[in-house]
Formats: sequence, structure tokens, C-alpha cells
Amino acid sequence: MKLLSLLLALCMGGIVSAQQMRYVYELSYSAGSALDTQRASENMYLDIRKEGSIFRAENAVRRDSIMQRMRDTRNFDRQQLQGLRSPFNFQIEKKYGSEKIVYQERIGRDLYQYEEDRPITWQIHSETKKIGDYLAQKASTEFGGRHWDAWFTADVPVFDGPYKFSGLPGLIIKVEDREGKYSFDLKEIRTSVEAGSADSPTFIPLKRAAFEAQKARFISDPQAFMGPMRRTGPQTGSPGGRMGGVRMQNDGSTAVNQLEIPEK
Repeated sequence: MKLLSLLLALCMGGIVSAQQMRYVYELSYSAGSALDTQRASENMYLDIRKEGSIFRAENAVRRDSIMQRMRDTRNFDRQQLQGLRSPFNFQIEKKYGSEKIVYQERIGRDLYQYEEDRPITWQIHSETKKIGDYLAQKASTEFGGRHWDAWFTADVPVFDGPYKFSGLPGLIIKVEDREGKYSFDLKEIRTSVEAGSADSPTFIPLKRAAFEAQKARFISDPQAFMGPMRRTGPQTGSPGGRMGGVRMQNDGSTAVNQLEIPEK
């Protein structure tokens, strides 16, 4: 693992020293209850810089851009934000070299973050197949209460992937859980992506278990987290209550769309 981390740092330094890379994934997921076969999809961005990567929903990035333009012009029009909600309102930062994975999300009025404390251990298989233009090799892991099958390619020497997944000897171009609830599929690779906002919101740091307990309480009683007396962190309308230059929204759909199964 230490050798892999060293190779990752050297590889990433050479690839993205001059420009930021954006890997666009389509996240396909079950949109209804466990008995509902309806599916939905949306794009997710993996933005890679020399020091690490950021993974979040395309709609969040688009909201950022619109909100920044509104602030610059002092012309606020909420209609421009319509249709840009997402049930996946988190941001994941991977820090190359230290192997740290930081998960950030709004719960109610406040912004929280935790450092992932579960290493992802991969089993690499000999099975290969062609996915798009790439020859991909299979790997599998147990993570977040689900069994995941991934396909990575050494043709793209980036040891990263969607969501919290990384650490394989090549870019993860597809990963899906065996129940078919979630699937991330690489759609496009872009270069020269402009940098995000310089805003640095304040997060409330928690241990992962405490974060999951807090989120479970919010899902069971959202109104309790929106009461006027709750003022423990950055507020929705405050300049610090944004992630990446825009407010992190929670539309209440997290009860359905949970990539990880909470521990009991």
C-alpha cells in the first residue's frame, strides 16, 4: 500500500501539474423504495488536481457557478436554480500522499465533515473486458455495507475513481454494487477545467459514527434540525454556509438514496 501511495503521488504529479482534469461519471440508481424498479441518473464530477481530488454532483457545480455570478452581479434570481437539486449533496475530498478521504455534507442548517476511517481493501481478479475504448480489469471489495464490483484501466494512470473508491492501479471507469442499486460509469474525460470558488466554509468535524447518528436523527425528524433555536454551525443564509461557493442543499431524499448502509 505504501508503494502504491508513492506511485500515486508521482503519477499524479506528472499528469495534473499543468492542468486540472475532470472525469464525468453517470450515477444510475434506484429512485424509489426497495420494491420499486424505477431508476434515475445524474452526472457526477471527479475533479483531479495535483494535491488531490474532489467528487460531487454536476448540479452542485452548476449551482456554484450560478450563485457566484449572482454574487458578482448582485442580481439574485432563484428561478435560475430550479432543476438543480440533487439527492446526493455531499462532497468528497481525497488528499494524495496522506491517503485521507474527507466526506462533507449539510445536515439541516449545519455543515459537517468526517475523515473516513475504513480502508478500502481490493481483491483484483484476472477477468478483463473492453469498456468503451478501454481494456478494463475487474476488482471487488466490501464497503459501506455493500459488495462492489469495479473495473479499472491501466490505460489511464490515475489511481482514483468515483465516490470514495480509489487505490487500484489505474482509473476506475465503472463500479456497481451487486444488488444493482448503484452504478458509476465513466462517460467523459475533460481537460483545462476552471478552478472552483475560493470560498472556505467552516465545517463541524465529527467522527464517522457520530455523523451517521446525526444524519439518522435528521432523516427521522427534519423539522427538529431546522428550528430557530438551532445555531451550532454556519447558517444556510450566511456566507460561510456554502460548500464550494454555494449553499449545500438537503432536499430530504437522503432517506431513499443512501450509497452506504448505516451500521446498526
